[in-house]
Amino acid sequence: MQRKKLLVLSIAISLFILTFVINLYILGRIKAALSKTITPTDTSDSAAPFEPSAAIDIVRQPENRLFVPGGCVTLSLRAQGSDLHYQWYYRKPGEKDFSPWNGHTHASESVAPPDSWDGIELYCTVGEADGHSVRSDTITVSRGDTLSVLGVGDSICSGRRNGSKGFVGDLGLPYLNAGVSGSSLSTVRTDVTTIPDQLMQVTDFDPDIVIAEGGLNDLYRNAPLGEIPTVQADSMDALDTSTVMGGMQKLFLIMKEKYPDAQHCFLIVHKIFRKGVYLVDTPNQAGYSQTDMHDAFVACCRVYGIEVIDIFKDSPLDTSDLSLLSECNYTSGSDPEWECARSNDTDYINGDGVHPLNRCYLEYYVPIILQHIHTQVQKLAITSQPQDVEIMPGDSFLLSIEAEGTGLRCQWYYKKEGQDSFRVWNGHTFRSEIITPNSSWDGIQLYCEVTDKFGHSLQSDVITVRMAKEPQ
Repeated sequence: MQRKKLLVLSIAISLFILTFVINLYILGRIKAALSKTITPTDTSDSAAPFEPSAAIDIVRQPENRLFVPGGCVTLSLRAQGSDLHYQWYYRKPGEKDFSPWNGHTHASESVAPPDSWDGIELYCTVGEADGHSVRSDTITVSRGDTLSVLGVGDSICSGRRNGSKGFVGDLGLPYLNAGVSGSSLSTVRTDVTTIPDQLMQVTDFDPDIVIAEGGLNDLYRNAPLGEIPTVQADSMDALDTSTVMGGMQKLFLIMKEKYPDAQHCFLIVHKIFRKGVYLVDTPNQAGYSQTDMHDAFVACCRVYGIEVIDIFKDSPLDTSDLSLLSECNYTSGSDPEWECARSNDTDYINGDGVHPLNRCYLEYYVPIILQHIHTQVQKLAITSQPQDVEIMPGDSFLLSIEAEGTGLRCQWYYKKEGQDSFRVWNGHTFRSEIITPNSSWDGIQLYCEVTDKFGHSLQSDVITVRMAKEPQ
């Protein structure tokens, strides 16, 4: 009898477990079916539904852009996946729905917007051959007051990709491109203008931003690297400009002397594969590689306070990947021309590993440069002045100033009673801070100096702090 009860109990437990497993399986199938439901990413703008793909990853989204009439704007994103295709969409102000932007089917597009583009919205869909797609962020392109930029350098700067614009002309700013193909930082070449001398020869242009680049001709022609500086040179007379570091320091001294209020940048270019030699790792006859030169550039920029735009490290652009390489060839003769093997390849230099495809500049250069430079003028202004204070001993008060501008820095100054001049109030560099003065503060005067990214400064009103007497 006991054995029969155990058998019944065993069968009941087995049936319970089997039923539980079947239910789990059914629930799993239902959940899987629900997960495949196609859901529009954004229904607010009547975008067409699509099924997201886990195989496509947008690793850099497009960003809002400003433009000036007659200037160009670069729209760019970067995605990872296999056999990707792109389609941009737009919606002008006042329109309800987005429309396909016919003919604009690349990850990067450079356009010259008309005035009607002010406030236009755009996004890009990235798809695979199987129909799966992802959609980028929606951005806005607006007309705005933008800063001017000056570019100096070698053929990477001078370009001839879009006339004589180069990457400088793709930034969407009023610009002057003074780059010269074949130019070097040092005096290793005497048949073309050096990059420092390009800067000296610029006239009738007062840029807000100066972008310099170069060094590949120095590397390829085996100019000595020279001594990496640890302090700034007092003058150009002591510099050995036959070396890369000497020429670079001359360039920086000219930049600071000629354009003291501009934002100064040095662009370190992509990794180079030239005529079968991978210059990133292979030393030249002077004993240094492109990596060595990169590290020297960064060190020199730090000494001179020059902002580094590092395509070499921050971009995956590497011309050892031949699919990214220019295939334009120069045909000599009475009427020389440039022949390009690819329809979208408008770079003019031979396919020797120096120049990538035209669209590589738009995708790998322009977005990184725009992350470093300030493209919109925000006028420096003090919007709320500090106020006189009367306070009881031991109490605290809020010392405050409000200002607007680009990259603001603040410094407070003080002058106690009996002192002849104001002094720097060390450590007090905030627009607002809580102060608890002591009795020696009675009659002290304070003001704040506000400075923007470009070196422009404004001084606030001078205020006085009075210590009230204790009631008798």
